[in-house]
Amino acid sequence: MKRLLPLLLLLVPLALSAREKDLDLRESGPPAEELIVRGWADESPVFQTQDPQTPVPFRTLYGKVTDSHSGAPIPYASVQLEGGTLSNVTNAEGFFSLKVPEDLPDDTRISLSHLGYLNAGCIVGAFRDKTADRPLQLTMTPVSIQLDPSIIRDIDPLELLKTSYRHVKDNYPEQHEYLVAFYREMIRKGSAKYL
Repeated sequence: MKRLLPLLLLLVPLALSAREKDLDLRESGPPAEELIVRGWADESPVFQTQDPQTPVPFRTLYGKVTDSHSGAPIPYASVQLEGGTLSNVTNAEGFFSLKVPEDLPDDTRISLSHLGYLNAGCIVGAFRDKTADRPLQLTMTPVSIQLDPSIIRDIDPLELLKTSYRHVKDNYPEQHEYLVAFYREMIRKGSAKYL
């Protein structure tokens, strides 16, 4: 049963996506069991290139984002590799890790953003010799943002709901949209920092 459960967890989403895309799983890619073994047996995660048989080694960038005035950590700041799709957010203590391909040039920029702060950034080369215990210290400067004035009108709530219901077809697409989401888990070992 222990061996069957992971296989089922992998096959159910594959079967659903195959049904939606009318794909034949028997003719595409390695068997699901091989995918599971390859994914779990390898201790070091890897990025995949266009050719799934050629793994790309990676390195991990460690940093901590703080407020430049108070020194307080900035939780949930966005950390993104500029010009790419790799990103992460800082945890409640301002720490983050970002896995990037090992051969990424040192002059590649990392950008930081958070509501209420000026955008900041640095280059990948600044993370050289930084570890989870000694992360790169990054700061962001708080800024006030002037908002345009808003007008609040007294509208009958029932009429608002009726109007919203009449415009449902105008406000929602008729085609299905598929999104990719990631699950993030924070683990603390003893008194150590979050992993």
